[in-house]
Amino acid sequence: ATSEELNLGNSFHYVNIRLLPGVWQSSKNQTAHGMVDSPYTGALPLLNFNRKLGGLDFAAKQTVLAEMVEWLIGKKMVEPNKITEMIFANINDIHTVSDMARVVGLSPRQLQRTLKKTTQFAPHDFLKVLRLQQTLGGNDDGLSYADQSHFIRSFRKATGYTPGKYDETFDV
Repeated sequence: ATSEELNLGNSFHYVNIRLLPGVWQSSKNQTAHGMVDSPYTGALPLLNFNRKLGGLDFAAKQTVLAEMVEWLIGKKMVEPNKITEMIFANINDIHTVSDMARVVGLSPRQLQRTLKKTTQFAPHDFLKVLRLQQTLGGNDDGLSYADQSHFIRSFRKATGYTPGKYDETFDV
């Protein structure tokens, strides 16, 4: 997914539900296409949930978002992915694909087949995405990248920006 942020002088609150890779079970095809100037026309009840969120305090909004996740689970659109759960739970112990396979109790080849099927990523690419996310989230323990140039190349490949240009463009 890609996005760009525009500062139009207005403020708004943004709420996000982040699903772990591999849990989305619905069609891999785009659910709906929309732009800022056109309303959502997809099959998900996003407009109803958005109406429920209006005027609520933060704690009450969490309840509504939990209802939405429960709805997605009930419709079998999202399901737990034990492999990615184990990977995320042990992320600080994973530095190589072999470490990842050991943590989840699969051979490297079984891990490759499982991750490709459930997340569309090969294990090495999945590990690169995890490392980049750790770095962007400020949770990097310094073991993710061999050196600064390696990080810059990986960052540019994933985002299209160097870290400095990304920071400047998106006011991180």
